[in-house]
Amino acid sequence: MMPPVLTAHAVSVTLGSTAVLRDVNLAVSPGDSIAVIGGSNSGKSTLLRVLAGLVRPARGEVLFKGNPVRSWDPLGVPWPHGIGYVSQLLGLRSNMSVLDNVMLPLRYHGHLPELRIRERATTLLMRLGVIESNVRPAALAPGEAELVALARALAHEPSVLLFDNPSAVLDVDSADRVTDLLRELRGLGLAVVSASSSEAVAAVIADSVRRLRDGRMEEQ
Repeated sequence: MMPPVLTAHAVSVTLGSTAVLRDVNLAVSPGDSIAVIGGSNSGKSTLLRVLAGLVRPARGEVLFKGNPVRSWDPLGVPWPHGIGYVSQLLGLRSNMSVLDNVMLPLRYHGHLPELRIRERATTLLMRLGVIESNVRPAALAPGEAELVALARALAHEPSVLLFDNPSAVLDVDSADRVTDLLRELRGLGLAVVSASSSEAVAAVIADSVRRLRDGRMEEQ
């Protein structure tokens, strides 16, 4: 058994007077693919934001490779932690091309020359079937935009991918490309944690499922 790369210990989150997460524990090892499923307001999206370091827990802690995750910047991105994050809102820069969006984390936090950055971003987009790389994100269909956000999250070769609501990219045209790429990367050690309200989506993208109900992780 490999030690966990990402661990949540008794994480609780409160927004106002509402408890969103209640003593949630989760351990993610290299190569894992875990789907957290639950209905609306179950806390699954908040859990991913906590794991990414974008929300500060009221209690408990998150460890990435044994070190506390402490960004807590709601406008930030978790690239320095080696964590790739695809949010429901995607967060693509509207004033940049698709290709520039994918190159962004490598330009900010990478040490590659520009040519290698462009090659890596282009290769990821091609693997995911995104043909129009010079257009702005607004020109894309929702599923294509999510593919771009996925490529951006994977560009810096993270240890963990956090993927909120992957249903848009798992349509009949892109599902195989997405699952094939993630399967290949998991073979190299990538861990994937996705959040979904759909058991069918969870079955496609994950090997194991955790259920959140009213902010609590149900016993397996």
